Amino acid sequence: KKYRDVIGFSPDWPEVSVRLAWMLSTADDHTLRDGAKALELLKKPSLEGVNELPYVLYVKSAALAEVGQFGEAIEAAKAAKEKIGPGADEDLLQKINRALVLYETRQTVN
Repeated sequence: KKYRDVIGFSPDWPEVSVRLAWMLSTADDHTLRDGAKALELLKKPSLEGVNELPYVLYVKSAALAEVGQFGEAIEAAKAAKEKIGPGADEDLLQKINRALVLYETRQTVN
């Protein structure tokens, strides 16, 4: 709820939109999940220019999986992985690899 409140005050703050999209896609409490809203947040004009960053693509993959679009989730996760490049963010790379395994078995990130 707090992130949703901040969005109301700072609708053009990309970091808040991405964090809220992640929470809506992966919340432990499944009643708080809303993949469609997460995808809507990730399409905001304020994210133009950052929407192809590896972490944002990873968040997008989680949102796509949450709405059952596993093929597209796999594509987004693979695109995120390609953008990381060799020797860069190993932690994110591991998370993406784990997510890909989940998506291939039609599971969401939790």
